[in-house]
Amino acid sequence: MYYGTQSIPSFGFVLLLLLVCSKAHLRAAEPGAMELLSLDDYLQRVLDHNERLQIAVLQTEASEQRLKGAKSIFNPEFVANYQFEDRDRPNTVQQARALSNLAQFDQENHVSSSAIESLVPGGGRVRLGYSLSRLDNNLQGAPSLFGGGTNPGAEYVTFAGLSIVQPLLKGAWGASMTQTRLAAQDSNLAFQDYRREMMRVVSRAETLYWDLYYAQQQTKFLSESVSVTENLLNDTRVKQTVGSASELDILEVESALAQRRTQLQDAEQAVVENANRLLSLSSSDTESDLNLRIQAVDSPSLSDVAGYNYITFRMAAEEANPDLLAQRVEVIRQKIRMYYAKNQRMPQLDLSADYGLNGIGSTPGSSNEDIERGDFASWAVGLELRIPFLGSSRARYEYEAVKLEHRQAELGLKSMKTEISNGIKTALHSIKSTHASVSNHEKVVGFYQNLLSTQLERFEVGSIDNQEVLETEEELLEAKIQSLLAKVLFRRAILQIQILSGKLLSDRGIEISRSELADKTRLLLASDGVDSAAYENFRQSLRHEFRYSPRSARD
Repeated sequence: MYYGTQSIPSFGFVLLLLLVCSKAHLRAAEPGAMELLSLDDYLQRVLDHNERLQIAVLQTEASEQRLKGAKSIFNPEFVANYQFEDRDRPNTVQQARALSNLAQFDQENHVSSSAIESLVPGGGRVRLGYSLSRLDNNLQGAPSLFGGGTNPGAEYVTFAGLSIVQPLLKGAWGASMTQTRLAAQDSNLAFQDYRREMMRVVSRAETLYWDLYYAQQQTKFLSESVSVTENLLNDTRVKQTVGSASELDILEVESALAQRRTQLQDAEQAVVENANRLLSLSSSDTESDLNLRIQAVDSPSLSDVAGYNYITFRMAAEEANPDLLAQRVEVIRQKIRMYYAKNQRMPQLDLSADYGLNGIGSTPGSSNEDIERGDFASWAVGLELRIPFLGSSRARYEYEAVKLEHRQAELGLKSMKTEISNGIKTALHSIKSTHASVSNHEKVVGFYQNLLSTQLERFEVGSIDNQEVLETEEELLEAKIQSLLAKVLFRRAILQIQILSGKLLSDRGIEISRSELADKTRLLLASDGVDSAAYENFRQSLRHEFRYSPRSARD
């Protein structure tokens, strides 16, 4: 075939130009922008946009609002009442003699009352009230209220007093606080759930980042392997032309090249999958984000592990592990429920007491004057006992069930402590073993790199065949991948021990207290509903709380 300077027909030239321009346009339209993404930038993006964190924040604030609602049971209540009575009845002989021989009794009354009532922490209910009644009846010798004119016979009766009903057994001495105490523990649980979700998201984000880095480096190593094998194939073909290589040698190298290309394709697919997972965690659902190519620029560094010891991490877990703290809260919750269930088994014995002042007169003013003078005081004290005839079977069974649940929570706490202790021991062993493995694998990589260079030189002069070169190159590839894997596993082990010890957030400078979180979430409640704009303002206010400390803090 001739490759000279033949002229191209004008139509063919135009067609070729259009084809080139079309391809260039397609390449320009293809989403191929590369973003160099550091670990800190990615974690910041996740904290800014992850929807599960947003849900956890709202759940925490919802529990705080329920706690405030539970505490409001002791808020006083104003009660007002008005009642009109119209009663007509015939009198018996006995009643007629007692009522000035009236054959019937007619009564029309207006009764109004108001009071302030409140529940007290001891379980009692206090009432401070005032009542005013206008009494009209035919005993007073006055016409009906609706007959017109004045009614000199009408009487006004007033009463002002204080009353209390205090349970002494069932429902007494803190039983009324049960729901408030449970709401407080539920609020603690919600906050620990928020911390757990924060740790889960952050650790997941770092894991995905290192997975992407691993896939990208593996692709790089396989690309280098393919390049070396292609050069080896070209050299072997040259040797075949001079008779120093056989067709079998060519087939052997081609087979190795095909295998490496297949591995490279699989690695490239893994890069795409890991990049998509990376973007999904940060809730990146826009077209520009989904079409973006991500390049992980940070490498999994090794840190000094000489100061890592079991006691330090075990003590930290006692104070900061969200699962352990949540389980302790659950034990407290069950203990509160057990106390309440035990109280409900008791008989109902209530102490009631009231004291008040009475007044009566032809006008409301004169009746109130009696109260002011205090001439007509009344008081009463009493006890009321209620005992189920067959015993409270429901309360008894409920108490037994709650006792079992409390015991279950205690065993769960003990089991969790054991799991955390064993997990810390395992993570420490993994940290130290992977740390040592990295050094060993790097030595192996250095050895095989030198060996491969030597063998390539010897292959050029015909001292060795291509099979030895392929075997060494394959060993080098495996050593590189194993060294890379050891570094990634080291970072995962660091993440694991930080999660178990509860230090994952504090080590990154993103730990936030309940009060700080509550102050920020008030922005959500200040707006009319939790819309996207309100949450955006909230997120911006939290942004400075989620700034990362230097990389050394994570190491």
